[in-house]
Amino acid sequence: MESDTYETSAGSVSNFMRWAERRLSEEVERNNKIEKALKKQTPPADPSLTNNEKLMAIKQIHKYRNEGKNVVEACNILNIHPNTYNNWRRSFKISVFKRNDI
Repeated sequence: MESDTYETSAGSVSNFMRWAERRLSEEVERNNKIEKALKKQTPPADPSLTNNEKLMAIKQIHKYRNEGKNVVEACNILNIHPNTYNNWRRSFKISVFKRNDI
């Protein structure tokens, strides 16, 4: 009877070890995906940009928006976070973007 208990116990440990290995593997994979996503995020805008350079960036974003890109796509092209673009736009009192009719 004791040998049956030992085998069952050993089987349980073996099942647990397989489960734990699979779970850890999934966790490592999930963490790698998160890390890759974080690396793709737009770096902060250069704080040394002049007001003229900021205005030129806003105009360029509006140009991309007129070409059909959304604000995130347009900002990513210039490595500017959309929040930074909106902060600059508000600081220069530039109204919300409206697409030009062609």
